Amino acid sequence: MSSDQLHARSVIIRDAAPSEFPTLAMLQVRSWRDVYRGILPDSYLDDEIDEDLTSRWAELRPSGDDLVLVADRDGIVGFITVWCNPSPYVDNLHVEPGKRSGGVGAHLMRSAAHRLIQNGYERMSLYVAAGNTRAAAFYRRLGGEFGEVERLHQKNGGDVDAIEVVWTNLAKLASVP
Repeated sequence: MSSDQLHARSVIIRDAAPSEFPTLAMLQVRSWRDVYRGILPDSYLDDEIDEDLTSRWAELRPSGDDLVLVADRDGIVGFITVWCNPSPYVDNLHVEPGKRSGGVGAHLMRSAAHRLIQNGYERMSLYVAAGNTRAAAFYRRLGGEFGEVERLHQKNGGDVDAIEVVWTNLAKLASVP
């Protein structure tokens, strides 16, 4: 088994092909509509999100150590994106709404941590919306350290209160069951 293909519960974590970016955009749309209802404006989630995320993914050009990993179980069931300039930042972690709580998200996080360690990184961070209590609990279980609530401006979705979550020891995250 290569370092790029870690198996758990019949899920393969692998690099996403650019040709799969439209699929990832639509998975993100479904996830946001499910998770961010009541956090982001309904008008954005109902009317603008498809075009916004489709165009973002069409323009996406990962470079250097950036990661776009997918969880594949007879098709893509989740993905994670990590931008590494200047330091690793998880921009997206999404699992199909009907397939959450089965270990896919944790597997994606651990796989990203393994890859970042291989590339010489020791830490990573992300922001979680303050109203996304399910995700916050998930990140807490994975050992994330929580900062203070900050007001973040979303380009098309309005302002959101969010909390920075940091992992200062990726080796510890990589070994979380």
